[in-house]
Amino acid sequence: MVKREYITYKLIPDVNIKNNQNISIVQSMASTFLKPIERVSPKGIIEPMKFYFDIELTKDSANFYLTVPTNVEEMVINKAKTVWNKANIHVEALENNFNIQTTELAELVLKDYTFKSLNTDKGDLFPLTNLLSMTKALNEKERVRVSICLEPLKRTNWIDKAQAEYKDFKKGKKMDRTVKLSEQLTKWGFQGMEKGLEMYINLQLLKFEVLFGVMFPEQTEETKQEILVNIQQSSSDNALTLDGLNHQSTYKRTSEAFLSRILILSDGDNAERTKMNLLATANAYKDLNADNELVMRLPNRKYIKEIIKHNFDGSYELVVSDKEASKLIQLPQITLQKLYNLENIETREVMPPKEALTGKIRVGEVALNSKNKKNREEHFLKVNQEAATEIARQLRLRNLSGIILIDFIEDNKLAKEVMAGIDADKTVVVRIGDKGFIPALAYNEVSKLITEDLDNWMKIHYASMIAEQVEYLVNSITTTNTGELTDPMVRLLNAACRITFVRPGATLGDVFDTLLRHDKRQQAINYAKSIYSDDSSLFYELKSIDEYSKDGKKVVGTKTTNKSLEGIMSRFTQLTKVPFLEAMLKADIDPSHDFDKWIQEGKSVFIMIPQNLFPNPKTRDIITTYFMTRIWLTAQIREDNTNSRLCNLIFDEVHQMPNTASFIAEHVNEFRRHRLGLTISCHYLGQFKSLEEAMLSKRTNYIICQSTQKDNVKKLAEEIQPFTLDDLANLKLHEAICSINYPSGRHNFICKLSK
Repeated sequence: MVKREYITYKLIPDVNIKNNQNISIVQSMASTFLKPIERVSPKGIIEPMKFYFDIELTKDSANFYLTVPTNVEEMVINKAKTVWNKANIHVEALENNFNIQTTELAELVLKDYTFKSLNTDKGDLFPLTNLLSMTKALNEKERVRVSICLEPLKRTNWIDKAQAEYKDFKKGKKMDRTVKLSEQLTKWGFQGMEKGLEMYINLQLLKFEVLFGVMFPEQTEETKQEILVNIQQSSSDNALTLDGLNHQSTYKRTSEAFLSRILILSDGDNAERTKMNLLATANAYKDLNADNELVMRLPNRKYIKEIIKHNFDGSYELVVSDKEASKLIQLPQITLQKLYNLENIETREVMPPKEALTGKIRVGEVALNSKNKKNREEHFLKVNQEAATEIARQLRLRNLSGIILIDFIEDNKLAKEVMAGIDADKTVVVRIGDKGFIPALAYNEVSKLITEDLDNWMKIHYASMIAEQVEYLVNSITTTNTGELTDPMVRLLNAACRITFVRPGATLGDVFDTLLRHDKRQQAINYAKSIYSDDSSLFYELKSIDEYSKDGKKVVGTKTTNKSLEGIMSRFTQLTKVPFLEAMLKADIDPSHDFDKWIQEGKSVFIMIPQNLFPNPKTRDIITTYFMTRIWLTAQIREDNTNSRLCNLIFDEVHQMPNTASFIAEHVNEFRRHRLGLTISCHYLGQFKSLEEAMLSKRTNYIICQSTQKDNVKKLAEEIQPFTLDDLANLKLHEAICSINYPSGRHNFICKLSK
């Protein structure tokens, strides 16, 4: 017989795991049945398909494994991942650390005809509930393994066998595979029942009544009901048919079926305890009693080595239906997880996708099965501040991306923390308010492209791009009195910008002069006439604010009473009221102050707006909006988005700057295309206001820490499934729920952030 190749997966259940669809997994196994002629190969007959489900019990822990043939691995494991869709199912071999010399072996077989069914009620977790209680009874050196083989049968063959058995049953023939307990005790070297009881009582291994079912199999049914745990069965499954059997047995006679084998291995440092653990484990399956029950045998110990290797077949003494098999492969639900403090699933660990483990930015660690998996990803939107520093540090360490951090809160603590982890020669500090540093209020990155020898059409193009950003900036300088820019105001402002910015080195201060001073306006028009056509409407718009002499022949000033001009200038006044901003309006462009250059060099740029120097939040909003429009324009002029260096924008509490937040909301969906990443921290999603809807888009990634307000989690309930408010409350220090959108879909898992 040619052996198949097998692969073992470890199964770690999530807190919301259900077992009511386990039959789908079992039926996928049943579908792999091959006739003997289909198993012929050049090397001989290949062994039948076999699947193994193992439950490994040690002190205070329980582990579950599924072993499948490699040639059907994808189908069966994918089905398992669909049924247990939030569980952690990953390749991991069983540790074969049983001592052959000290290990005891037992086998469970059906007591009665194989067509008679065990209890298949979905409403309980037996025998798993009883098995897990063993974890409290075992000592540090003891180990128990239940190894279950499921070997698919040809359904028509099983139906024929079941019908033949049923006929014998109807004729009154009896079937009983029970081996007398006295024979089993003798096989172990015990001299009768008294010695067995004495061994149990002295060790106080388990509750006495739990063991009674094994020690006294001949007791009355009444006594059994007093001792054993009752099972809540559905009335339909428990209803008797005319032959006195329940519907579970009727179903089994025509169901998918498996040659099965349940083997129990028990090892420890004390021979008597090892045997008692074996008895107790076998007794755990008594709660499956229905028309049939499982009884214990003691096979020859010489087979232990082969059993550990999964080198054993199913048996005709234990044929199970797909429903019975479903009961045998249950995973513990949340109640059992909490009751027995199952370590591997305490925080509901979910394996992140491969993309999370192969990225370039180390964000944190995902602890799975005592192994630390490093979680990596490039683009994040965060719902807390903890990880922002680490993101920036990782970007800088790996020289993967430039960062631009705009900090307008208090004394710029976040910027200082991030800066501390980055080499000084890799940083650029733009500290607004410093006397010796007054950057021009301009769009340097585009203005540098406008040269005297540049094609006129490109001059017009670049000037229009700048005009668009200036419009947004000026419109953001709005009060309850001014309202938004009207259409006539927009036309006038746009004309002033497009006429002014075609000149190399022009700034927002020049636009201010063009609108307010007739001499500067005329200079701008004279220069622009060589670029625009003489009949351009832009000239008409600007001439509409000229103030003429009494004879109408000479321009002598500006019509400050013009409503459109008045609306625009009232906003410029908000700038001139702040000395530093007024100085920025008058400053000339410094060519070295270039975001495009800094991004391509991978520099970390820190724009610091100290709150003590700019206490008015509206003023800080104007500054942050200006820089945001400038950065966005810088990203747009890059020709090769695919190969351009990624730039990550980092904001803390951006909701405090409503105009900046609105600008981001308007353009965030285009950020990815222009190689802009965005990291935002906040305490409450509702703070985003106009930005909230954009932030809740499917492209957004979240890292949610324990301190995050509950309303956030409610808003993200769909995105972070299967995690809930309870999971958030149970997070440990520095842990977070990660909800990340990868090419393969959205994946949610728990990550331990760097401290």
